[in-house]
Amino acid sequence: MTASLLKEVPMSTDPAETIALSRFRVIADATNPRLSPAERGQIVRELARQSHEQPDGSSRVYSRGTLDRWVRAYRDQGLDGLKPQPRADIGAVRHHPEFLEEAARLRHELPARSAAQISAILLARHGVRVAQRTIRAHLQRRGLGRGSAPSAGLEGQDRATPAGGRPGENPARQLRSDHTDRNAGLRHADAAGSTRATSLGGHWTPTR
Repeated sequence: MTASLLKEVPMSTDPAETIALSRFRVIADATNPRLSPAERGQIVRELARQSHEQPDGSSRVYSRGTLDRWVRAYRDQGLDGLKPQPRADIGAVRHHPEFLEEAARLRHELPARSAAQISAILLARHGVRVAQRTIRAHLQRRGLGRGSAPSAGLEGQDRATPAGGRPGENPARQLRSDHTDRNAGLRHADAAGSTRATSLGGHWTPTR
């Protein structure tokens, strides 16, 4: 059955499909659905001790873990599961370095925000999945690793004092403080029967 399947699959000019076919040839004996788990495990152990020819003519030995992963991928997805998975951010980050700068801003706004959460936000905003390891590496270089103090460059950029606010205060928190103080001012004006428009017309400065 395996031999006939290999004969039916033509060689491809697509590099990813060529690699998938090469991987299938390595694990083909272990993909028979009639095999018991013990039988499949024995075959994979034997394959891990062998040297396997590559598309370029070289030979290579694969670990048991790699072969097991390929067998599972083939059983789940067929040949597509054996194709190499390119890094999601290849090209995207190189041509759009602003994605990493945005990642730094997102971490700076909320230091507890994880690389996975930042990646999901970038995907939702731009339709590009930036790998978590790429984000983590960039944040470490910027001094924004989890638990690190904010870098000086972003300190000046994102923590500028809001109009009438406190230096370094979170903008969202500042807006909530403004809203609370404005409401307090309105209540005070109503209680006193004051109609002084000037006390409410400008920006309210929170009391320190």
